[in-house]
Amino acid sequence: MTVEIETLVNARYGRDAGGYAYLDVEVNGRPCQVFREKALRLDSEIAALGPYDDFTDFFVIIPPSEKHGIHVATKLDSYTNDRRYVALVRRFVDAVDNGRFQEGPVEIPG
Repeated sequence: MTVEIETLVNARYGRDAGGYAYLDVEVNGRPCQVFREKALRLDSEIAALGPYDDFTDFFVIIPPSEKHGIHVATKLDSYTNDRRYVALVRRFVDAVDNGRFQEGPVEIPG
């Protein structure tokens, strides 16, 4: 069974040395950093946790879906469908994509 997200704290947006936008947040007391490029999948229904190797205890089982080209049930490690976390990542992606991204602390959805 996948690990559940119990706590989300200290969310903030930042940029790395190359100028790439990222979201930092503590998930269950562990530092998590997600970049825009791999943040969301499956029509924004699931969100990545990273670094990948640090969050393989989180996973989502994706049922077969013709729409997404998935022919058998598939396990995606380091992803979650936790509604608060997915909402936080959606806001991050929207801020980057729509020019509203600003480095600094951000509110975590309730």
